[in-house]
Amino acid sequence: MARARKPSNLDAQLEQWAAAIVDDPASFKGRWKQSFFPDAREVRLDLGCGKGAFLARSAKANPEVLYIGMDIDSTCVARCAKKAILEELPNMVVARADAACLLEFFEPGELSLIHLNFNAPYPPKKMAARRLTHIDHLSRYRTILGETGRIELRTDNMPYWKWSLEELRIAGYHIDWRCEDLHGAMRELAEKRARVEVARSEDRKQAKTEASSQPFNEPSAEAKLQLGEAALTIHHENFVRSEYDEKLVEKGAVVYSLIAHPGPAPAEMEQTTKLGLVDYLPEDLDTLEHIPYGMEDTIFNMRNRKKNAREAQARRAWWERKYKSKRSTAAKGSKSGTKGVSCNKHENASAPRANANVSPTDNK
Repeated sequence: MARARKPSNLDAQLEQWAAAIVDDPASFKGRWKQSFFPDAREVRLDLGCGKGAFLARSAKANPEVLYIGMDIDSTCVARCAKKAILEELPNMVVARADAACLLEFFEPGELSLIHLNFNAPYPPKKMAARRLTHIDHLSRYRTILGETGRIELRTDNMPYWKWSLEELRIAGYHIDWRCEDLHGAMRELAEKRARVEVARSEDRKQAKTEASSQPFNEPSAEAKLQLGEAALTIHHENFVRSEYDEKLVEKGAVVYSLIAHPGPAPAEMEQTTKLGLVDYLPEDLDTLEHIPYGMEDTIFNMRNRKKNAREAQARRAWWERKYKSKRSTAAKGSKSGTKGVSCNKHENASAPRANANVSPTDNK
């Protein structure tokens, strides 16, 4: 997801939308709900919230939940705060903060859910610790999540996805649900639900019973069984798309997603994964149908390097064929040359030369 451009009047915007901005998140540790939305049944965090579209939509879809957005970028903070105020969302606040300081901002068990949506992948291995699914971050999440707390991850970055799965395993997280085509799964789920509703409607007609009073968003136990495991694991009734989700759907790109909760903390966590995301790319980069967010430059440079390497190899092969052909021609010429004439330049140099100024009779 592209970062927001810094406006020339950023300070003025931060001041204008200050009512929704938390300047000192550490001062609200343990009392976020009481300070900002006392009626909230739970507190959720959108970490790396970007421009705030997902955050605002989630707050609107779940008015009984307090949503906290956090981002290191002041421009993103200003835009999020603007959405909260203009859309009149009392259950949404935003703070400029670093994910490495989460333990300073929240008490143990204070959060019920942490959203990790299309976060920066930081492809170089030397920057791996900045990734929000690094084992160090996952250890912090374990502390601030409640007993039933979980994390939800979305990304279009296949190397980041594979790396994150390994980090979750090392950190002792249990994956409740995972999907390598989130929006495809949602479409399939919607189709299943529609078929179940049609079947239930036909059954009601045959039995001549009254229509069920259950809303469409809450199928009966029988319908849930027919819908399968996906209906129980995907939070379809509150599913919210971000703007980036919509762009990816338009492009036909795949979104990887999972829901996980922390298990018991491992006695030891040893970083055994390959840290560079380039190690998780396919050998043939031309097979990539979608270049994921945050790796555009990396893949572009790798493709150029491989292209240059192929061209250099082709040039070397051409020169080798050319020189081989020349040597072969020279060898054939030496075999068909005058007998007794040496091809050794040193022998030719030491051979006596005839005096051009002496006549043949003078030599007699």
